[in-house]
Amino acid sequence: MKNGSWNILLLLAVVAGATAAQAQYPAKPVRLIVPFPGNIAHAISMSLYGRPGYDLVKDFAPVTMLAGGSFTLATHPSLPARSVKELVAFARKRPGEINVATSGAAIRLAAKLLESSARIKMTEVSYKGTPQAITALLSGEGSVGFPSTSAVLPHVQSGRLRALAVTSAQRSSIAPDIPTVAESGVPGYDVTSWYGLMVPAGTSREIIARLHEAAVKALGHPEVRARFAKTDLEPGGSSPESFGAHVRNEVAKWGKVIRESGMKAE
Repeated sequence: MKNGSWNILLLLAVVAGATAAQAQYPAKPVRLIVPFPGNIAHAISMSLYGRPGYDLVKDFAPVTMLAGGSFTLATHPSLPARSVKELVAFARKRPGEINVATSGAAIRLAAKLLESSARIKMTEVSYKGTPQAITALLSGEGSVGFPSTSAVLPHVQSGRLRALAVTSAQRSSIAPDIPTVAESGVPGYDVTSWYGLMVPAGTSREIIARLHEAAVKALGHPEVRARFAKTDLEPGGSSPESFGAHVRNEVAKWGKVIRESGMKAE
């Protein structure tokens, strides 16, 4: 995934900062295992899979939120809806007639949350990946989609797609003119693509504090911030306690949506 590459770069910066700044810890380079950053997908996995093999809350200790980004509720121009309110009104009159192009658990749940929050029903059409879902949206095969904000903007600017709202609680810095779903008539709606740094449970507070310090320093580096400025990701740097609360809230939030929607792993 495109956003993942930025976070791997950021994690490498964290390691470099921690190695250079601390005399006692680490005494050698820190080894980070990053098949993909610890992120929203892990919070979803706690409920989507019966036995994921780990517990995100019990088996790991939070260090900091590295970054957060948004998806964009986008539509094909043929759909007669120019706002979230118009989309909701149209969907209520024609339940199940709107095809929503999805790819991956986070996108699927963004659609499920909109359905439950706005009391509408759409028909999900799942694709292998984001490029395929965007292609379906561009062709009109899908009427509604939730691409990442950075991925959808070029198509919105060309007029091939229409951006109704961003899914995060706050507007995106790269698309400040696009309102949020919450401020567009669906209160409380918030779907953020977040990335964080965690360590094994039981890691000492001293080590967590040092890693947190190094991560915050890396997030403030001009090159890192310049990279983020070109994407829809906002730099993080939250405290371990704040990030831990966020993770617990995400696990509970998505668990509820999954149970109520009856969503199953693909």
